[in-house]
Amino acid sequence: MKKNLLSRAILALGLSVIITACSDDPDPNPGNITKGNYVVGVTSTGSNPKSYLLATANLESDKISVIGNGKEANESTIYTYDKGKKGFLFLYRKGDPAYMQTCNFLSTGELQINASKSLTTREEFIGYYKNYVVAMTSIQLADGGKYGEAFNFINGDTEDVETTYICTENIVHEGEYANMGGLETVGDNIITALEPYQLPKNGSTSSSPTAYPDEVNIAVLYKEGNEIKTRKIITDDRASCAIGRRRSGRLNCIGTAGDGNIYVFSPANQRNAGTSSDPKPENVTKHPSSVLRINKSSLEFDKNYYFNIESKSGGLKLQNAFPLYGDYFLLNMFATEKSWNMQLANKFAIFNVKTGDFLWIEGLPFPENIAGYSPKPYVEGESVYLPLTASSRSFVYVINAKTAKAVKGVEVIGDLTIGGIAKLIVPEQ
Repeated sequence: MKKNLLSRAILALGLSVIITACSDDPDPNPGNITKGNYVVGVTSTGSNPKSYLLATANLESDKISVIGNGKEANESTIYTYDKGKKGFLFLYRKGDPAYMQTCNFLSTGELQINASKSLTTREEFIGYYKNYVVAMTSIQLADGGKYGEAFNFINGDTEDVETTYICTENIVHEGEYANMGGLETVGDNIITALEPYQLPKNGSTSSSPTAYPDEVNIAVLYKEGNEIKTRKIITDDRASCAIGRRRSGRLNCIGTAGDGNIYVFSPANQRNAGTSSDPKPENVTKHPSSVLRINKSSLEFDKNYYFNIESKSGGLKLQNAFPLYGDYFLLNMFATEKSWNMQLANKFAIFNVKTGDFLWIEGLPFPENIAGYSPKPYVEGESVYLPLTASSRSFVYVINAKTAKAVKGVEVIGDLTIGGIAKLIVPEQ
């Protein structure tokens, strides 16, 4: 999930500085102020968190604050459209339909936050397909009580929303359904990972794990009119499911590298065999955390490509992965060998999908001090910006992917966590 479930889950801590600061300034929304066209989304901590968008000209130094430079918004994770023409924000509302909001700069340099619009469904993953921003989620279908995936195709220009559904019954194995996670495109094809599961049995209200935990499955879909159809399912038995888990949320583990091929990272998720107070994580697959490759031409797994991420990390598992640029991916890793979905994965590494080189990032806070991080890094050229909250302070860290070294960049002042960063265009007057 969205990749984005993680950001929201870690924001419930304690509210102090931001309320005090805003009470000193009765108008945190100052109107026409030009402070650069980088937009940083932040959310206050506490039982009633609020999100703001801040404009800044610099991500590599300085300090910024909501006071005098904050526009209240629905959410703090920003997805850009059309090279920064506008930004999209999606408010996850558990089982309720998500709220969508857009933002853009006016020619005066003022950041404008536009009215909210309700989607038909909630959202878990955000991706792009042609001129659409796509919000997708697993859902129980209205007809027949079956299960599947909802795709909200949002026209990036008009913001009109078209929602379509696909039933996932027997999509991989007879008698099983599947959740979907992540969205990559190759031509007209939509590529997404599958997480198979069995429906509740013997009076249980919870679904059961798949009977086939030692394989990874990827769906190749396409849009025909207002329908989503399956072109094919590809399967490989060298890895397990390519969807990460954080609490009940699903996390993206597939991404396209600079060579156009799609890289499929399998976390090899562990399950808690104990209790919440006495967790006992255990493996549910024979496979380690690893990465495979889908050839961009054949849309089949490359049988000659495989790297064992777990062995390269010294026995630690990954939770999810982000494409950066060229051959580089950012890996979000667990800090202990025994790990499960209720733990925070708070170590970070750079992985080169061409050479297989794995490097822990130097210069970041100690894992035990990290309380939260952005659901996705911001990348500009060869500069990687990763927001982290550690020891009650939030910084954007600037990472050199080639050397795996990081330095502190801009600091956000106050009891705030950083949701995301975008660069938007200021139109000419």
